[in-house]
Amino acid sequence: AELTRLGCAVRVADAGSAPTPPEDLSEEESDSLFGRARRALPDAPARFLLYFESEGVRLTPDSQRQMPDVVAAAKARDSRDISVVGHTDRAGSPEYNMELSRRRAASVRSQLAKAGLPADFMELTSHGSANPLIESKSPHEPRNRRVEVIVR
Repeated sequence: AELTRLGCAVRVADAGSAPTPPEDLSEEESDSLFGRARRALPDAPARFLLYFESEGVRLTPDSQRQMPDVVAAAKARDSRDISVVGHTDRAGSPEYNMELSRRRAASVRSQLAKAGLPADFMELTSHGSANPLIESKSPHEPRNRRVEVIVR
């Protein structure tokens, strides 16, 4: 039997019998069968994109206002697993962009640490311009000048 919809199931009476045709489980039956397993799953990671002014480690005003949300998410989860990943646009050389993306990630980590999050809970990585969010003909794509923060 092919199950093609969420909440669809078949029943098998015993090892020698064929499954029933697919049918939808009621919410009550689904919760009875799988509720404990669903409730045991961790929350999905909280993801934040913080953008930077060109050629430096200064967050845009909108992204600076987002920093308290990052801190609140980490504290609410009592997170001990935070990824801080730096990126750049393609305006500079690969070496320059790698260093700039590292400095951007380090700047965000420093701000988060000043806000009370332990720096040793944060994994810092950088991609330079190698992992653009937006493919663009212009090397100056502002949405690629970012740090991604993932709070698990």
